[in-house]
Amino acid sequence: MTIAANQPSKDSASRIRRQFLASGDALTALAERSAEVDRLVMDAAQRLLFPGVTGGAAVLAVGGYGRRQLFPYSDIDVLLLFPSERPLVAAKEAISAFLQHLWDAGLRMSHSVRTPDECVEVHDSNTELNISLLDQRFLTGDRTLYAGLADRLPRFIHANRDALVRNLAQLTRDRHTKYAGTFYHLEPNVKDTPGGLRDYQLVCWLGQLRDGAADPTAELREAYHFLA
Repeated sequence: MTIAANQPSKDSASRIRRQFLASGDALTALAERSAEVDRLVMDAAQRLLFPGVTGGAAVLAVGGYGRRQLFPYSDIDVLLLFPSERPLVAAKEAISAFLQHLWDAGLRMSHSVRTPDECVEVHDSNTELNISLLDQRFLTGDRTLYAGLADRLPRFIHANRDALVRNLAQLTRDRHTKYAGTFYHLEPNVKDTPGGLRDYQLVCWLGQLRDGAADPTAELREAYHFLA
């Protein structure tokens, strides 16, 4: 089944860019781009993914996409949730068609395919998966399947808080080392340099791991708005 790439996505991106350059309002631009991508992903899932799935599946936005913080060149992080391995294997062609359509629409897709059991395991070699689920949100699909995961996640985070913080701290140390532990570069990396967007999110994640809610101070929110 072939569907042409969605041209309105390019038109929308141009409109969002023009509005941002005129107003400097990054938060509105991020929210509008996220909403446009939501529409494209949900439409593609309904037309290309779910017809080829038996046994239920759900599409989740995770990471920056889950936070609705989609910058112009951000990857679109989606998690395709299946109840078990069997329907997952049977849906390979549908998954491929779904992702290919979104690539053709101009989206930089970054996806993972998981079962609920895999989502509530500590992955020492894939800390990004565990951390990305702190920002997950439901997009479309089997709500019952998603509700089961959403019910298990808080207990998983509480029970494995120390391991998650330890892995997140190591990930951060490795990232800071890559930039020599300083933002004093001729061309700083606004996302990954110490003190950049990723460190702002680090503070939010640590708050979520500590008490289940990210509530950055007004000073930090102001810093985020500036970097955005």
